[in-house]
Amino acid sequence: MRMIRAVLAGAPVVLTVVGLLVGPPVLASLVLHATGRRLAVGLTRLLGRGAVLVTGWLGVPVHELSHAVLCVVFRHRIDRLVLFQPDPRTGTLGYVNHSWDGRSPWQVLGTFFIGVAPLVGGAAAILASLHFLLPGAIRVPEVALPAGPGDEAGWMTMGRALRDTAAHAARAMFSPAGLASWRPWVFFYLALCVGSHISPSRPDLEGSLPGGLVFLALVVVAAAVGFAAGVGARLVAIAWTAGLAVGLVLAFVAAIHLPLVIVVGLLGRLRA
Repeated sequence: MRMIRAVLAGAPVVLTVVGLLVGPPVLASLVLHATGRRLAVGLTRLLGRGAVLVTGWLGVPVHELSHAVLCVVFRHRIDRLVLFQPDPRTGTLGYVNHSWDGRSPWQVLGTFFIGVAPLVGGAAAILASLHFLLPGAIRVPEVALPAGPGDEAGWMTMGRALRDTAAHAARAMFSPAGLASWRPWVFFYLALCVGSHISPSRPDLEGSLPGGLVFLALVVVAAAVGFAAGVGARLVAIAWTAGLAVGLVLAFVAAIHLPLVIVVGLLGRLRA
């Protein structure tokens, strides 16, 4: 009976940690995945099969190398790595064949991160391109994250900071003076290349499921142990900070995609 009471007492903390750590990145990843798909569809409608050659030379290697880097981190054996080899018969553009030991928790956990790696790798490539081609366009707001979901003042402060950050980046990318230079146009092209291939494929997502279950189990166990040790509040704060920070970065890249999705979609309709 005492054990049941302890479990019930700790359940809210455990669920809060899981939700705060996983929720924001998952929501932002879904948006980024959706914008990446829309870019790919729009470019195919606009350019036909040639879209693969126009964007794939860069986007596909970034996608596959993202998988490969995480394979190394999680000690998966890379059996074959093909960065870019379009196959009209199967629709395959590139691939990483890798194998792992199903008895190793670390390697099984890796299947999750390897499967979703293109989202993070692609986001990193787009942000790096923005930073180097348009220096100063990325301005990290000097504001503390909200203390929690109920911190209304914190959310309002962060919202204003994010609005200013987005406006600053938009001015750097779309100002008339900036558009007179070659730099933003090169960035837009690179963002199209990487963004249209940023989404994990269906086999990627299916292969990530075992690792995803292991990851959730580890988070639940860590939260339960933390609650039992009396540091539940600290774990909640850490989960909130980490989850929201990752989610905001991915959401920022998705926001960069949006004007590209709109322009490509309009051009595709005009062509049709």
